[in-house]
Amino acid sequence: MAIKKRTPQTDAEPEAAIAAFGAGATPPEDEAPAAPVPAAPPRATSSGDVPSTSLVRWADEDLPCAIQRIAAAEDRSFQKTMLLLIRRGVDSYDATR
Repeated sequence: MAIKKRTPQTDAEPEAAIAAFGAGATPPEDEAPAAPVPAAPPRATSSGDVPSTSLVRWADEDLPCAIQRIAAAEDRSFQKTMLLLIRRGVDSYDATR
């Protein structure tokens, strides 16, 4: 099988091909400006040195299983149940002091 050699291009040929390609493109249409997106209200942040989130590492599966069982019984999410139980524990602790 023979390899066909290309004929060398002059400098004007690529420029002419690019110009022809650009001329064949559709001109951009005047688009209506997009409606402004309303800004979301700022989220409440934690005050001072108190973090707004916390990571809990369980020593064993007993406590998270108990929280899940309570959450299912009270038809609440795990997160809401855990916060409620922490609040009750802190209030109970403060009451004994």
